[in-house]
Amino acid sequence: MDTREVIRRYLIEHSATPSITTFDEELSLLDQGVLDSFGLVTLVEFLEVQFGLQVADDEIDAVVFSTFHRLCDFVERKQAGRDVTPSRRPTG
Repeated sequence: MDTREVIRRYLIEHSATPSITTFDEELSLLDQGVLDSFGLVTLVEFLEVQFGLQVADDEIDAVVFSTFHRLCDFVERKQAGRDVTPSRRPTG
């Protein structure tokens, strides 16, 4: 199973809203009820154990964990040893 599928399954199985069976990968995980503040903490722990990552406190960022795609990009960049600084593109 690839990284994105592992993360997708984790998010659905541990969703802040138990009835969620799917979510929009481009929209906010928080707004969709997939994550809440406690869920974020457990997600970071899961990512560290599942993928052997070390996530520094300053890497836990609202931009990084905002959408499924950004989250997966973060994990894949960490795995590859690349810079994980989130891009701060203007929205709107």
